[in-house]
Amino acid sequence: MASGGHGVPPPPGLSGRGGLSGLGLGRFDGVGAGPLGAGAAATQYGSSGPGSPPQPGAGGGVPHRARPPARHLGTHGAEHTLPGAQLAPPYAGPRGVHAGGAPAVAHGARGPYGPPITGSFTRVSGGGAGGSSLALQEAKRLNGELVRAPTVDHLFYLIDQRVIDFSHINSSTALHRLARLSKQEGLFTLDEMIMGPQGQQRAWAFERLMHSIESHLLEFNTQSLANIMWGMASLSYHPGDLLDLMSVESLKRIRSFNPQELANSVWALAKLSRFARFTHPQQQLVDAIAVEARRKLDAYNPQNLVNTVWAYATLQRHPGDAVLMAVAEHAYAKIADFNPQNVSNLLWALATLHHFPGDKLLEAVQEEAMWKLRDFNPQNLSNTMWAFASLGHHPGRLADAIAAAAESKLHGFTSQGLSNLLWAFAALNHNPGRPIMESISTEAERQLYHFNSQELSNTAFALAKLHMSQAAPPSSSERLLMQAIAAETERKVQKFKPRDLTDLVWAFATEANAGETAAMLSDHTLEVAASTVEHSAGSFSPANLAVAMWSLAALGHRPRGSGLCEAAASEARRRAPELAGGDLAN
Repeated sequence: MASGGHGVPPPPGLSGRGGLSGLGLGRFDGVGAGPLGAGAAATQYGSSGPGSPPQPGAGGGVPHRARPPARHLGTHGAEHTLPGAQLAPPYAGPRGVHAGGAPAVAHGARGPYGPPITGSFTRVSGGGAGGSSLALQEAKRLNGELVRAPTVDHLFYLIDQRVIDFSHINSSTALHRLARLSKQEGLFTLDEMIMGPQGQQRAWAFERLMHSIESHLLEFNTQSLANIMWGMASLSYHPGDLLDLMSVESLKRIRSFNPQELANSVWALAKLSRFARFTHPQQQLVDAIAVEARRKLDAYNPQNLVNTVWAYATLQRHPGDAVLMAVAEHAYAKIADFNPQNVSNLLWALATLHHFPGDKLLEAVQEEAMWKLRDFNPQNLSNTMWAFASLGHHPGRLADAIAAAAESKLHGFTSQGLSNLLWAFAALNHNPGRPIMESISTEAERQLYHFNSQELSNTAFALAKLHMSQAAPPSSSERLLMQAIAAETERKVQKFKPRDLTDLVWAFATEANAGETAAMLSDHTLEVAASTVEHSAGSFSPANLAVAMWSLAALGHRPRGSGLCEAAASEARRRAPELAGGDLAN
């Protein structure tokens, strides 16, 4: 390759780029919990059992940590990050104790949530065998009332009035039912439930429920342990030290967990890891679940499979190749039963864990996705395309089908979804066609204010690579987008990580090298990029360092001193054996 910027260097490495959080995590995962699955076994006392956990990535924003008033029990430890994920606030302190507030409502009196249910609140003495039998009957009846509670308001009323009478099963049922009802009413976090005029009373009632759960900890069976962790995660509420205690108890009984309990538990731990430190007891439980899951995968349904592998990807904790190979085999056998969210999250998780599942599964996924593509939402489309690109597997005709489906749903894409979709097309060297690229570029420009530094870098990189590989000039919409990216970069340049900044500079240098000079980076941006390379030279691979130097030269940047060239030369001498001929030329 010619020196002095007259040749076009190979693009920066594609492996691992895209910055997908998970799901997951843009409106991730995950989060903000999507529809509940069906098919769980009934809980004790004959009540309806819990469904599977919300599917990660199924709409909703990234959850906030729960923050009731001063008596809030949650703790939030050091952040456990996933690339690109938006995180909740950091750790605020150890598990708290009730710190006052309004006095409890008198037992049986009218509370803030409506009138008591006639005949429902008889306190039963536990004396003698007859008392024990009566207590069991009362617990069963109370469990039925909890399960039948029609609204969050009514359920909080029951908790406030009866929590002192709760058995361990009642405590588990109350939290699980609260999580399910909250989703039905569009309340995706505990934060949202404790807003408004009844917020203080609800926060107090929830704290008393947490105390009840902690007091019954040693009585819970495996189903209750899994349900409680699922409920806390669904409400985006981290219980602090109680989660470690529950992890220890779960680990003691791990061989007794059924597939759904295993999947619910690891899903919950993964989601809660975003709000607090992922502690040693939790790590031990997650590792034990991987071993136990391998033994019981035959009984896993599609959602259990997907939620399990999604959890390990979110935690960035590899469960072992044997587990992932087994998951791939079972997914292939059950692929016809996967819904769009399952398909998208399975691929995202495997790609995030850097596990190539084999062409057989990927081709089966392609065919299944083609049949169900009209039901894919924007995040499903973006995640699926990103995963195929990250795995280095071109999905054939599915790529064009995803592009067409995306064009019809562009207003539903987030900035991350748009940038990852463009990045995937570039990584696969797949041009979806000029009309679709113009539509995507127009929508990206409309949302550009919301793009973060990695999304700006990925978008510019994708456009430049597609123009270079297709030997096609950019459209007017793409030119406008590159101009807007240059302006937005100037505003956010101090927030760029070294790799993102140098990739972006490469994109503009490649465009300029092809004669496209309508969009140019400012002198200030280039100065920041040069300073970044100078002070972070050791963090670049030899190839990326060469690309960065070529890019700055191709854009005509003249460093103010000799520091940049000296740093690059020193690093080149130190790593000379790793440099290819093209790198030396650049």
